[in-house]
Amino acid sequence: MNGNYERKLASIFNINSRFLLLEKRQSVESAKLFAKFYVNPTA
Repeated sequence: MNGNYERKLASIFNINSRFLLLEKRQSVESAKLFAKFYVNPTA
């Protein structure tokens, strides 16, 4: 991965940290899906 991709993921997971604390499993999956579309909206 390049640095920009890692920084985007880092900021997404920071934004979603509250959800990760509340419901880790569902929020991890939601964050992954969100990251997928955020990084590559045309996917």
